[in-house]
Amino acid sequence: MKNFIETIKKKDKKITNFFEKKELGKLEKMYAELEEEHQEIRENLKEVNYLLDLIEKHQVEATEQPDKKIKDRNNWLEKIKSTIEKIHVSTTENLSSDDIEFVQKEKSKLLFEKSQLEKEHHHIHQLLAKIDIYMMDARNTVCKEITKGYDIADVGEKLLEHFGNQLNEETDYDSGRKKIMKFLESLFSINKIKARELVDLLEKSSVIYYKTDYSNVITIPDYDDFIEFTSLNYTPLFGTWYINA
Repeated sequence: MKNFIETIKKKDKKITNFFEKKELGKLEKMYAELEEEHQEIRENLKEVNYLLDLIEKHQVEATEQPDKKIKDRNNWLEKIKSTIEKIHVSTTENLSSDDIEFVQKEKSKLLFEKSQLEKEHHHIHQLLAKIDIYMMDARNTVCKEITKGYDIADVGEKLLEHFGNQLNEETDYDSGRKKIMKFLESLFSINKIKARELVDLLEKSSVIYYKTDYSNVITIPDYDDFIEFTSLNYTPLFGTWYINA
């Protein structure tokens, strides 16, 4: 756990440094990396709790807990899962001494890993919350620079006044974006490059979002038929742009 805490401290320092320098791209990249790490921790924790739940059937006491975490959790969990599931469907009376010894040892490891994972989950969650606040602040700074004073919420209100809570007609993703960009170009007297940057900020901040309509996708090609697959014509999917201001 000590190494993990040291890693968290370093990441926290980086986050603060990126924020102070207004390096939005680096904040977003770190957020994505931490989200991936957070998801893996959640999945591991779910698996650990599942296996502990299976073990409880036999009411076997754990041996003394280990003092260090498993190096490769995914591999370890995968290796012990099938054995624990087999033991679970057996009656306690039918368990061999080897089975009981296995359950005792693995239960101690699972309890230890559960504690470690819960702590890791908490610390990563805190970092994600911190980056989220910093990203919103950094995005607002960029937004004000582009629009000469308007923050993201202000721009969202302008879109809402002009379009309502959604673009009227269904459109493909790019066409809808261009329509929003064109309005922002005119509203703030900015070029296409800045308009695109502004739309990116709005989309990443969930002020605008696109929902694809899959209702008309009724045919699925035979991907094993090479001729059919290669002769497919690209048909853009349509959907709706929504304004969440």
